[in-house]
Amino acid sequence: MAAEQPGNKALPIAGGMLATMLALLLGLVQPFEGYSAQPYRDVVGKLTVCYGHTAKVEQRTYARAECERLLQSDLGVAWNTVQSCIKVPMTDYQAAALTSFAFNVGPGGAGVKDGLCTLRNGQQPRIRVYANQGRWDLACAQLSNWANAGGKSYKGLERRRTAERAMCEGRY
Repeated sequence: MAAEQPGNKALPIAGGMLATMLALLLGLVQPFEGYSAQPYRDVVGKLTVCYGHTAKVEQRTYARAECERLLQSDLGVAWNTVQSCIKVPMTDYQAAALTSFAFNVGPGGAGVKDGLCTLRNGQQPRIRVYANQGRWDLACAQLSNWANAGGKSYKGLERRRTAERAMCEGRY
């Protein structure tokens, strides 16, 4: 469910990420997002296409190559989000897990929505606080608390967060 945030230009993913981390990230994101060349409404009603792309979706069929480009761009936006709010060194596993998480929930914003960087109430989420303290055991454990969308719990999100947590903890 990735959408470009205003003023958040995607860096080229190949230039900003290690190949290992990118491979780990794709292994997380693609299976959970799935692929659809036709736009559809996700569980919260957001128009979505390809691999979870939600920005400026048009009602048309998307070519696989276009979907791959959109995924690369969306992952670049998510990686930028991680880099903007996590200021400590990360392993490839931690970076992949947090980028998958950011791809799914976004950065968040005060008065808008909860995300990796900011909660709706303007506070920093615990996952960000713990990560920036280098308390990765606690940061990774926080992923399990984010299995809701639109106020409802979803088994698919529970599975995704379990996989992201395992990745973050280096158990994937």
